[in-house]
Amino acid sequence: MPARPTLGILLVLLVVGVLVHEELDGTFEKVERQWIAWLLANSPGAITDPEVTFVQIDDTEDRIFESWPLSPGDYSLLFQNLGTFNPRLVGIAPSLRWEQPGMLYDSLIRGLEAIPESVLGTELGFLEAENEFVDPALAALFDPIKDVIGDRKKVPAFTTVLDLPQDEVRAGRALGFTRLGSWQDEHPSRADGGVRVPLLARYGEQIIPGFALRLSMAHFGVSADAVRVSLGRWIRFADREIPIDLTGAMVVDPGLRLVVPRVNASALLLGADLESLALDAEETRALRSMQSNAVVIGVDEPGSRTIAFSDTGEPDGIGLISPADLLVTAVATIQGRRHVRELEIAGRVVLWVLLVAAAAALFLVSPGRSVGLGLLLVLGFGTVALLLFQGFKIWVSPVVPLGSLLFAMVAAGVTAAESPVSPGEEQGGE
Repeated sequence: MPARPTLGILLVLLVVGVLVHEELDGTFEKVERQWIAWLLANSPGAITDPEVTFVQIDDTEDRIFESWPLSPGDYSLLFQNLGTFNPRLVGIAPSLRWEQPGMLYDSLIRGLEAIPESVLGTELGFLEAENEFVDPALAALFDPIKDVIGDRKKVPAFTTVLDLPQDEVRAGRALGFTRLGSWQDEHPSRADGGVRVPLLARYGEQIIPGFALRLSMAHFGVSADAVRVSLGRWIRFADREIPIDLTGAMVVDPGLRLVVPRVNASALLLGADLESLALDAEETRALRSMQSNAVVIGVDEPGSRTIAFSDTGEPDGIGLISPADLLVTAVATIQGRRHVRELEIAGRVVLWVLLVAAAAALFLVSPGRSVGLGLLLVLGFGTVALLLFQGFKIWVSPVVPLGSLLFAMVAAGVTAAESPVSPGEEQGGE
């Protein structure tokens, strides 16, 4: 093989190796986020604005509640004020259960009945001793998804329900788990923004929807019978396709957290008077949105913020959010079709091999042609990447492809050998 192509292949291999190492180490995270943003912005019709509003409950000095955690009387006041905005769908992440409900418990029930549709949160747990035992009464609490393809054993199992809402509270209302204890203990949050939320759990052979999925189904008016699941691929209902892994978990879009309308529960005391000078622009926007959006009520006090998350507004881009905030972001991801997946490692390896071949080919042509061919390859990568994203919501980092191609274009020109002299020119020179 001529010296120039050999040198080109060696240089390209070296550059690709360095870029792959840095990519896997997360060096180019910010570049990749900008790349995903570009793909989303150039995918017409692929995304929509989220339609969820977060009502935050906290334990700050200006809270409107008498006790902490909230009592039935506190929730009764919250639902009464929430009712002035006529929400059609409300998800209540905290479990509504008390050892001694108290005198205002009936008022709480009336407040719940005034909400057209609600989804109640609870936490699931696992006891090894009950692994094979299926309690029909426990199974009847949930509305399982029946159309499931794949190995159900990969979906995390639960054997018990923690903090189950009281009988009168959950009568006729959907349940969705807000935390899947064993799964989340084994899958800690990641500070790079790649946080996953479990959408499915398994009781015996039944597949149960989680809070974020159940609320999304209610938002789009879909029953469990209309939901299809292919484990490791997707969850489909209405016009939504949610990419999931083999366990039924979804990666959330961290950027959506900054655009979801959110308001502290204390602002509900002002009622529907949206012209009040006590409200800022963000609170006014959130209160207006509750008539059309799904509303999520969740605890968001500083002590509950335990999940590492990017795009939180912190100077370094990384901060802590509450589990309720993560659930809201998951709902927004589903509503806005903002769920994206990175190309699997096997696919990336194939891409890297093809890139080495394509970049090395630039050393086989003249310097003038190498620039044109290199630009054509860059354009081809951008086109294929955009079509792949639009069709399958799959993205691949542009760092290795574009970096290696741009390097090869420059190196092919720098290492260009002098054009060989033709035999006719040699004779003419004599």
